[in-house]
Amino acid sequence: MTLTREELTTYILEIIPEITALRHELHRYPELAGSEHRTRAMIKERCDALAPIYWQAKLGTDLVFEIPGRDPGRVTGLRADIDALPLSEETGLEYASRNEGIMHACGHDGHASLLCGAAMIADRFRKYLPHTIRFIFQPGEEEVCMGAQLVEEGVCDGLSDVYS
Repeated sequence: MTLTREELTTYILEIIPEITALRHELHRYPELAGSEHRTRAMIKERCDALAPIYWQAKLGTDLVFEIPGRDPGRVTGLRADIDALPLSEETGLEYASRNEGIMHACGHDGHASLLCGAAMIADRFRKYLPHTIRFIFQPGEEEVCMGAQLVEEGVCDGLSDVYS
């Protein structure tokens, strides 16, 4: 049982429009640290179909879930930031920020969208996962250190490794 490059590439090409649409939606409605309620809901809405094992939100706007693999004893963490900056957008993009004085100048809209895409890929090819993957959507990276709070709340407990 081996995942082929062709299977993986075909699926990635299939989901690129959905991931791009999510990025544009997140970019259009940025939220500051600790207030990422809409952002969390947009990401969760797309991930609900994956039947992940959700963790209870520890900070109110974090989103953490796992997709189990063949070895439940090993867990790898994948992390993305979801907050924006208190800046006015002047890009003229079709999907420019609609939240006055707030924008994703830092790329967290792309970071979060890519992590959502990784979750979709992990779910699609779940039977090939050698171990469990914990997906961590972290609020409050830019102006506060909510990542440290998530660690204190146990989000990294049991992780073999973590990538951001």
